[in-house]
Amino acid sequence: MLAQALLALLALILISPVRAANVAALRAKAAAGDASAQYELGAAYHEGKGVKADDAEAAKWFQKASDQGSPQGQYGLGALYSLGRGVARDTREAARLLELASNRGYPPAQYALGMLYLSGDGIDFDLEKAVALLKLAANAGSTLAQYNLGVLYREGRGVAKDPELAVAWFSKAAAQGDPSAEYNLATCFADGYGAPKDTKKALDLLKQSLRKGNARAGYLIAVLQYRENGDAKRFVELLKKIAKDGVPDAQVALAGIYQEGKLAPKDMKTAMALYQSAANAGSAEAANNIGVLYDHGWGTDLDYVEAAKWYRRAAQKEVPQALFRLAMMSVTGQGLEQDFTSGLSYLRRAALRGEHSAQAILGALYWKEDRSAREDILGDLTAAQMKVAPDDREAFSWMKRSAEGGLGAAQNALGVMYYNGDGVVIDTLWACAWFWLAAEQGDPDAAASAESIEKRLDPKLLTEARSRLVELRKSQTPRD
Repeated sequence: MLAQALLALLALILISPVRAANVAALRAKAAAGDASAQYELGAAYHEGKGVKADDAEAAKWFQKASDQGSPQGQYGLGALYSLGRGVARDTREAARLLELASNRGYPPAQYALGMLYLSGDGIDFDLEKAVALLKLAANAGSTLAQYNLGVLYREGRGVAKDPELAVAWFSKAAAQGDPSAEYNLATCFADGYGAPKDTKKALDLLKQSLRKGNARAGYLIAVLQYRENGDAKRFVELLKKIAKDGVPDAQVALAGIYQEGKLAPKDMKTAMALYQSAANAGSAEAANNIGVLYDHGWGTDLDYVEAAKWYRRAAQKEVPQALFRLAMMSVTGQGLEQDFTSGLSYLRRAALRGEHSAQAILGALYWKEDRSAREDILGDLTAAQMKVAPDDREAFSWMKRSAEGGLGAAQNALGVMYYNGDGVVIDTLWACAWFWLAAEQGDPDAAASAESIEKRLDPKLLTEARSRLVELRKSQTPRD
């Protein structure tokens, strides 16, 4: 997960081993103005090596090193500011210091700054800057940067989704022994994602990760064994054991089983308890699922206020579905005070993180023309309410992302855009292909539009339009 980011900053400070026997000599050099010694002494205070741990004292020595232009000192001080250790928490000051160190080519600072931009924690969320910085750090050998780039390429965040590149970056980090990278690489081999499917290789990687303390790996081992032997009873028993040990993934999976009622008797009370345990352990997926239960009244009373509370917890870790529901609850005043500004903010965050319905709505809000395809997506919502200025090129960009994600209404809308030249050069063949694709999902308007175009196309152009349809089918990204 990308959530390792800020909590890992302090652990990433490159610390020279300091023994009690040489602290006095180090202190003398630091007091004399040696920037390297100042950094090492700050690191010693942070780690409590040879001296009593004291982050305020660490900040003092990092500051002295930073003032002399030491990238290590700037990084150490930036890390302390990011977490509020020894100094008042100030992520903007952290970003300033980390940028100074990054500009001097210091990989740990490049990684840390990239993760700050990725989190948007106290600074502007900026995927483009985040990816650029992570690539610099990854190419310099940063294991965590390599791992997180793998995650970004797998999810298509800030970069085009690329299974092969995801595997390549996970492989680099796994080769350096990173247990999270080993786990994620195992998932790729288990599913044949970006690499040939290889259950044995996946299990070997998971066992390596498990030996390094990654309890999640034990859960996935159980999943793969169930895939191989189909022993549902054994699988559920293993999940119970792993869930009892406090592994959130296992708790969420077991909760889903009790919620669905297929591999075990349906038990919504136990499902809710497991979701809550996982959510309290930090699982954003569990928090989102609890929000869904309250949102629909499944196994509990319908309670939009409670749903919003849990969605907010999931939104803190940028769960796209939670962000989208919060957007809709904000604009309708359902469970939250009606607030179109907050609604638009949630909507943008959800769209940036790949939520296809959010992308379609954002595209429709930017769309200038008052067309039925636009109204099908927006319903009663208006661009005026959301204070969105018309921009057909922006509309086309968002609608295309949604259509490529498989949303039928967006595919029909994109067909209309191509047909009328809204934000794109008129292209009747692409319009027809998108109408066909939407019609396959049961959209009657798209089917009628496609039929109308077909009647006017000569056979050669019709053949070209059908080849484009085949191309679109192959490139579709399944919805989450």
